[in-house]
Amino acid sequence: MEIENYIVPGRECQTCTACCKELAILQEEIKKLPGEICSHCKSGQGCGIYETRPKVCRTYNCLWRSLPEMDETWRPDLSGILMVPADVPPHFHGQNGVTLILTGDPEILQSDRFASMVAGFIESGTAVYLDVPRGIGMFSNSSFLNDQLMPAIKARQLANVKALIWNCYQTIMAKLPVKLTLGL
Repeated sequence: MEIENYIVPGRECQTCTACCKELAILQEEIKKLPGEICSHCKSGQGCGIYETRPKVCRTYNCLWRSLPEMDETWRPDLSGILMVPADVPPHFHGQNGVTLILTGDPEILQSDRFASMVAGFIESGTAVYLDVPRGIGMFSNSSFLNDQLMPAIKARQLANVKALIWNCYQTIMAKLPVKLTLGL
């Protein structure tokens, strides 16, 4: 089963518009910068053209919709984390990758729940990136977590996993953002 094509039965976007804001869309039918809310979003209601949305939107699903082990509280607008498929780095031996995009309060990064989820992904052989958006039209900055967190995960030191995640976040925030323009 290809995870990106599987949808957990009954799992709908509802009012969540995290992907409609955080992701860049550079298609003929719709163009928007990362961090810019799509013009079709209706505040607190979701997509205003959901039934007739462009193909790029119809065929996209965040990983919360595809992973049965992620309950309703991991929906991006509720958790503050948008999970998207990611490429696997060349040195990595696993076949799956996930980028965890911070869309809400950074405090979630210090929670046992988030650290446990990250540790679970890493233990399963998934390449894990933490991504922090920097504003409208800005490329987000990312950090590959596996190499940094693996010793603490193997030692079952959740407090150290949390501290390392927070350190990665602070390092990302210290990097200067790069502006993206579409020439629109």
